[in-house]
Amino acid sequence: MAVQQGVGGRPDPDPTVLTTENLQREIVGVKDLIERAINSLAALTAEQFKGVHRELELVEARRVELKSDSGTTLAAALAAAKEAVGKTETNFAEQLKQLGVLAATEREAANKALVDLKERVQAIESTKLGNQEAVNTRQASNSAIYAGIGAVVTLILALIAVVAFVAANDSGGQSQPAVEYVGQPV
Repeated sequence: MAVQQGVGGRPDPDPTVLTTENLQREIVGVKDLIERAINSLAALTAEQFKGVHRELELVEARRVELKSDSGTTLAAALAAAKEAVGKTETNFAEQLKQLGVLAATEREAANKALVDLKERVQAIESTKLGNQEAVNTRQASNSAIYAGIGAVVTLILALIAVVAFVAANDSGGQSQPAVEYVGQPV
C-alpha cells in the first residue's frame, strides 16, 4: 500500500490516528476480559455460597430430625458442618487470591501494551520531526543555491550592459544615429 503525502506533511493514511484507534480497541478488549473474569468468579462464588447454604439447611434439617438422638450424634453433625464451612471459607479465600493475581496480571499486561504503544507513537513522531527538519534544511539549501544563481545571472547581465554601453560610446568619436531612415519619416 503506497503512503501518500497528506495535508500538513502527514502521510495519508495518518499512522497516529491508526495507532490511537488500535490503542483504544486494545484497552476496550482488556477491560472486557477483566469484566468477564470478575463476573465469572462472582457467579462461581455465589454458587458456592448457595451450596454452603444448602448444606447448612440440610444439616439443620437433620439436626431437627435427630434431636431426639444422643448429643454425640448432634455434635458430630455440627462438627461436619463446621468443617464444610471451614473448607468453603478456605476455598473462597484461595479464589479471592487467584482473582487478585489475575487482576494484577491483566493490569500489568494492559500497562505493558500502553507503554509499547506510547513508545511506538513517540518513535513515529520523532521520525516525522526528523523528516520535517530534513525538508526544511533542503529547502534552505535550495534557496541559497537559487540566490547564488540569481546573483551570477544579474552580474553577467550587468557586464553585458556595460560592454554594450562602452561599445556604443566608443565608435571613434562620431555620433551616429541608432536607426537610419530610408525615405521620409512619417
